[in-house]
Amino acid sequence: MTTIYKNIQLNDEQLPIVQMLIERYISQEKESIQFFYERLNSAGSTQDVRDWTDSIRNSKERIDTLNKVLKQMLTNETITKHIL
Repeated sequence: MTTIYKNIQLNDEQLPIVQMLIERYISQEKESIQFFYERLNSAGSTQDVRDWTDSIRNSKERIDTLNKVLKQMLTNETITKHIL
């Protein structure tokens, strides 16, 4: 596993916007999972089942990854730089 550290400079308005966008994307992925489950229940072929199952798995992985990023954003130290 490779760990990459990236510093991103955000102002006091951008940070909450980025957090909100991540939360909104997670919400959309949850809606997608619900849609895929409905499609899975009405699947007519084995290929459809595989496709919808893969879509559900991919959405869950994206949600897990984004939840980790969001948790880091909320818990990591915030460094504030004031310029006079």
